[in-house]
Parts: sequence; structure tokens; C-alpha cells
Amino acid sequence: MKKIISAALSAIMVLSSIGTVSTYAEKYGDGDNIVVLGDSIASGYGLDAKEYSYAQIVADYMDANLENYAVAGATTEETLAAVRSFDAEKKAQLAEADVVILSVGANDIIEYSSRFILDFAARNDLLKDGYTAENIPEKPSFGDIKKLMNRSKVSEFAKDDGKLFSFNSALLRLRAHIVFTDADQNYDKYDRVIQTQIVPNIEAIIAEIRSVNPNARIVLQTIYDPFQLQEEYCNEHFSSYVRMLNSFRTRFKDIIAAFADQASNIEGVEIADVHGDFSSFSDNADGCSWYFTKMQDGRDDMDVHPSQRGHLAIAATILDTLGEKREDGGILNRTYILTENKEAYPSYALARYEKVKGAYSLGDMDESGTFAPDDASHILQEYAVLATGNPSSLPENLQKAADTTRDGEISPDDASTALSYYAYCATGGTGSFKYFLAEKK
Repeated sequence: MKKIISAALSAIMVLSSIGTVSTYAEKYGDGDNIVVLGDSIASGYGLDAKEYSYAQIVADYMDANLENYAVAGATTEETLAAVRSFDAEKKAQLAEADVVILSVGANDIIEYSSRFILDFAARNDLLKDGYTAENIPEKPSFGDIKKLMNRSKVSEFAKDDGKLFSFNSALLRLRAHIVFTDADQNYDKYDRVIQTQIVPNIEAIIAEIRSVNPNARIVLQTIYDPFQLQEEYCNEHFSSYVRMLNSFRTRFKDIIAAFADQASNIEGVEIADVHGDFSSFSDNADGCSWYFTKMQDGRDDMDVHPSQRGHLAIAATILDTLGEKREDGGILNRTYILTENKEAYPSYALARYEKVKGAYSLGDMDESGTFAPDDASHILQEYAVLATGNPSSLPENLQKAADTTRDGEISPDDASTALSYYAYCATGGTGSFKYFLAEKK
């Protein structure tokens, strides 16, 4: 302890923003056990080292043990195969899980859509020089579209109304191939990807989970639409083929909505409406997912993955789905405090956050979202007030925030713990306060 406090004092002028260590398994307390399965969204792909994935935010909020087995790029088929091949240790973790969070389906849709569009591009001479249909990967991504398609050729193609009509017709077929069910006319002419591939795989994943853990709560999150971009952004960066882009965005919107609709009928899961939160159509007719991703950070990047704001929104959605409400909001609260451009936070998603946010964050005495020696000083000041027989000088929520040892009283140990955590952060530590406390035990 003395060494840690000494490190804090030597680093007294260093201020480090709070983040988290990206690890295979993390402990945030002695609460529930959480297992996460799925894709890059669940794995936290694209986040900076000092940013939190939604799984970590949820685990911190619930004082939980977290096992995150999500893999970037995983499809429903690959996730099913992974669960079926779990070794004894992973099966034991799954068997002990109170909550299993499942993020799947997006890559299935992306691969099918990308292949369809690239095949269309190959047939219509829209690939870059030197590329042919043979260069199209078997399981392409949206990144492959950017890599293989020639922007100049696409721009010229988009000027021709007849060619644009053929593109729109192709997109309608793409939509039918993905969203049609056997309730649609001529359904047997289409692949019906969601009904015949994605949903059965999800049901099989659920069955595998139930075979080792009949009682866990399984939360399936819906897929957000990353192509909800601001009109001015599209006009500025894609003016030469904005009509083609908008046609694609319209069809993709339909596809994502269809996934949400068909997923809602899957038995044995609780649905976390990430699609609805990211869309927030009440704020913007085109949807608001641009706010929760990095799609508008630059035309050449256009990262479809959630930003820190996106992970915050998903965490709030999952916590609300679980019906969790804690006084200590932990990094959920602190992440929101540090969120940039809060004035633009979409109202539907903000209401979800407001519903689950805590009254305080442990140790954050000035409610700044960061930690500094002043937090420890505030705790010592409160201890001095109470030690002399006077009533508390703090509101009730900050009295609870001051009890960093969580033993029911405020003492110098609480200030020492807060200072120790500051030292941990100032010297490169990136775990949350609860993660730090759990690691000390």
C-alpha cells in the first residue's frame, strides 16, 4: 500500500483518463457471472486502449465476473462452431453464467450483401483495373467493396438513369434474398438468409447454451444500421454517386429492420433493442447511428463499429433489458460524463441511459469522470467532519461514493484507496475502479 501511495504522490501532476485493460477474462466484483459470445461488436474491436467495451461497462455496473469469447468477424455459423468446440474450462464458465450476451448476425448479412454487390460490380465493369470476379473473396466485407470497386467508374455509372435503375432492381433482389420468409410470394426463388440461415444458427447456439446451462438469461442484441448518415455528409463526400449510396442505404435499412423483426420471434432469449436505440428515428428521419459509430470520421475510414458512445448506448440497452438498476453507475456514468458532443445525444437512446444510470460513481467525488488526488482530499474532508461529530457535508449520493472500501463507513482507508487508484491510473493502469478493487483482493 505504501508503495502505491508513494507512486501516486510522485505522479501527482499526471492526469490519466480512465479506460480498461483488454483481457480475456475480467473481474469487477463478486456479483453475477457474464459470458459474451459473438462478433467484433461484442469484442470491442476498434476501441482505443483506454476505452470500454459495452461488455465491460455492463460487468462493471453489475459487479460481475466477465468472460468474453467474442471474435471479430464471426458469423452465426462460426459462433455456433466455437460454442460446440468449447473445452472443459469454457464449458464450465458457460455453465456458471448468470447472463449470456449474444451479438451475432451482422457478419452474415455483411458477407452476403458484399458478395452480391461485388458480383454486380464485376458484371458491370465497376471493379478497379486488373480485378475480375475471380478476385472477389468468398466471404467479403464492406472493406472489400472499398478495396475492389473503382470510384470513378461508379460515378460514371450513377449518371446514367438506366444503369441506376438496374442497380436499384438488383438491390431489391438483394433485399428479397435476405429478408423474405416463406410467407412471401415466390419465396422459394430467394435464399431467405435471415429465416433459413441466421435464425436457425442462433437457435442452435441457444440450444448449445441450454445444454450446459438451462437457467442463464440469454440476451440477444439486434443489429444497428451503420449507414444512417447525415445528409450533408453524404452530399459532401459522395456527391457524384449519392443516389446509388442512398438506394443502398434504403435497402440496408429494410434488411436490418427485418432482422430485428425476425429475431423477436426467437424463443429462449431476451431482445436488447440496439437497432432502435441507434436509430432514434424520432430525432432524425434518416436515423442517428452516425452518432454511435465512426462512419463519419473520414470517408476513407468509415468504420462501422461502435465508438465509445456506441458501446455506452449498447450497455444501457442491455442493462435495461435485464432490468438492472444500481446506485453505483460506475463506468457507465463516467463514460457518459466524458462523452463529447452530448448535446447531440439521440433522445431515444439518452432516455435509456437516464433510466439505468446510477446516482454516483464510486470514488468520483467531483463527478468529473476522471480521478485525481482531489477525490481523496474530498473523502478525507468528509471523514474529518464526521469524526468531530458533525453531520455529513455531502449529499447522500456522494456519501456513498466516498465509501470506496464499501464497508459502510467513511474512513482514511477510503481516501487511501482512492489515492491508490489514482496512482494506478497515473502510472498506466486502465481498469475501472471496481476492476482495480477486485484485482487487489
